[in-house]
Amino acid sequence: MPFKRSTRDSRLGPYHQRAERCPSPWSLLLVFILLLCFPRNCSSSEDAEVWGINVLEYGIYRADVKCMEAMPDTPGGRRRVVTGTEFVDETFRIPARPGVRFGFRYTISGIPKGQPVSIKIRKRYPGLKDPKKTDIMYSHDYVKTHQIGRPYGTGYGFDHPWERVPGRWAFQFLYKERPLGEIAFEVYNPG
Repeated sequence: MPFKRSTRDSRLGPYHQRAERCPSPWSLLLVFILLLCFPRNCSSSEDAEVWGINVLEYGIYRADVKCMEAMPDTPGGRRRVVTGTEFVDETFRIPARPGVRFGFRYTISGIPKGQPVSIKIRKRYPGLKDPKKTDIMYSHDYVKTHQIGRPYGTGYGFDHPWERVPGRWAFQFLYKERPLGEIAFEVYNPG
């Protein structure tokens, strides 16, 4: 855009005119280069395309407990952070025995690979009554940041007698409140 000329300024003499400042061609070039170097989709999860989950392994597993974290909205009020997970039985039928752990490993399907996205995980139970709480718990939600294509795991373990409730136990995944998938296990009394 060229300089825009205004009316003559009598203080500058007959051969000078005052000009309004416009962006220089160099500053416009700099803005263009910055837009090329830092595209919006490199850092925004808004531009990610997420279409589902891919289950890698499922069933009963063993793992080493790395630490415990307080999670007041969950049954038992805490969660285990585990390492060295080893799946020992590929099954959707889970015996309601003390110490049994079940769950699955998965990836989030979408593009671009490695893009961080916020995924809501909803765990559904047949009705758990923690004696330390007043209400029966049927589900709880939490949001976790995932990288598209990277493996993750989730599950549940029976640590207390009140947790070993037979019925359908489901894990649902949502992205921007849109369902991505679900995996369900049938917990039964072994007799």
